[in-house]
Amino acid sequence: MRYSIGQDLMFIILALISSLALLSEHLLTATVFFALSILFIIFEHQAYDYVNKP
Repeated sequence: MRYSIGQDLMFIILALISSLALLSEHLLTATVFFALSILFIIFEHQAYDYVNKP
């Protein structure tokens, strides 16, 4: 699977926000952004598989 730089940056930004919120002891915010980053990767895999169907 090939990612573009924009897709990689989006995941990194979401994970960074999650880690910074966790360091600031904002557990709910960290959990939300961590879940968003994981859901973003799952969505990208499904979209890539759908677009590249033969």
